[in-house]
Amino acid sequence: MAFSLVFFWNATERASLKPFWHDEIYTIVIASLPTLGTIWDAHLAGLDSMPPLNSMFTHAVFGIVGAGPITTRLPAMLGVWTWTVVSFAIVRRRSNTTAGLSAALLILLSGAGPLAYEARGYGVMLGLCALALFCWSEVASGRRRMLHLPLLACALAAAIWTHFYAALIVVPIITGELVRFVRTRKLDVAVLASLTAAAVAILPLYPLLKLAASQSATYFQKISVSQIPAAYVSISLALIGPWARAFGVLLAAMVLLPAFRFEPRRELRRIPVHEVAAALMTMFIPVWAILISLLVSGAFVPRYASVAAVGVFIVVPILASRLRNQLAPLLLCLMSCAIFVHAFRGTAAEVPYQRPLDYRPILRTALTESAPVVVTGTLYLQMWYYAPPEGRDRLTYLTNPSAALRLIGTDSLERDYLVLRDWSRVIVQDYEAFIRANERFYLYDVGALSWILEKLREDRAGIREIGRESGATMYEITPQFDAWNQP
Repeated sequence: MAFSLVFFWNATERASLKPFWHDEIYTIVIASLPTLGTIWDAHLAGLDSMPPLNSMFTHAVFGIVGAGPITTRLPAMLGVWTWTVVSFAIVRRRSNTTAGLSAALLILLSGAGPLAYEARGYGVMLGLCALALFCWSEVASGRRRMLHLPLLACALAAAIWTHFYAALIVVPIITGELVRFVRTRKLDVAVLASLTAAAVAILPLYPLLKLAASQSATYFQKISVSQIPAAYVSISLALIGPWARAFGVLLAAMVLLPAFRFEPRRELRRIPVHEVAAALMTMFIPVWAILISLLVSGAFVPRYASVAAVGVFIVVPILASRLRNQLAPLLLCLMSCAIFVHAFRGTAAEVPYQRPLDYRPILRTALTESAPVVVTGTLYLQMWYYAPPEGRDRLTYLTNPSAALRLIGTDSLERDYLVLRDWSRVIVQDYEAFIRANERFYLYDVGALSWILEKLREDRAGIREIGRESGATMYEITPQFDAWNQP
């Protein structure tokens, strides 16, 4: 109970201080649609190529308590909280309460911890994947099978209805079942039935999967084997910081140096081989994810493999509890508590919440003038969302998929905004039509995923830099219309 109170206190504090970013605003737009049917239609139209369960959960929250920086992220909070509780239960059963608490705390310190206050499907996915692993381990151990078998099917299906890459959690489960079969020569038909039921439940997602695959060819981030280390670094986060390294040295000393050894008699709980195999396969999910992406979609970002964290933060505390020095799990728990308190103190010391426009005075000033303002990249959507009503109608995004593909190698953002235009009030205009209609405008360029400045140079437009702030540069643009009429 105390841990849960601290968890939600920390998550809500951080959520209240964090402005919504580009992807989260898509969640808000979709979840604000009037019915579940329209949410499904929006996903089919390509507004979000990921499965719609998180959007539906958020829609339900909006119907009860409305939208806000905390309520919009409530499904993610509940998902990560479920993950911590399930991990605690798994680790405690196989070691002790101290190691179980370490598992829950390590999750909050990991790169997956911030997913608790991000309004996307990752937090829900992780909670459901952890629950699926827990249910499978209980079924394999023969504990309350009639409860855990249907719950396994529901958790697996719901996880994949939240994110396609959640399907990777099936790999460790199947691996564990294969090990069980090799050792017992008996096939657990009930587990296969649960997996089959989950597979049937996700069949309606095929059109969305097909749509996502069709868009992968021009996705902004291409997959390569070199991204495997980055996926593990993204999982680690604070666990590779200076505090963690210092505690790691102390832990190694206590384990290795004879002067620190403390080995009271204790009987280690035996962990079944099939569980060991499943845990190891879960830890290697980034490898499987990248290999599958190379063969199927070609599109990948490290957080897609965040399911690996479910395995990592089960295995590490259990290993610590089985070291020769029994003080190791206690030290791991104390280390986790210290880093968590340090991180939370940093959050409490942050400046009060500010709207993104508050620290962009150049952009804010431009919105008070009569000329339209073009914002590039993913920043456009955040600026549009937080702009005051009198300035929102003058914030514009220019689109030209062919020019984007030629100049920066991807048109995924262009296609996303063209669909978003049909489902919200964003102002997305054709590049050429806008240039012909405006003799002067401002360009607020962020560089990343931005092709417009280069295209304006090709079209010999007048470009005058006004100033720079927060990673963006403001330009005054005067198109040269004569250039359009020359061969």
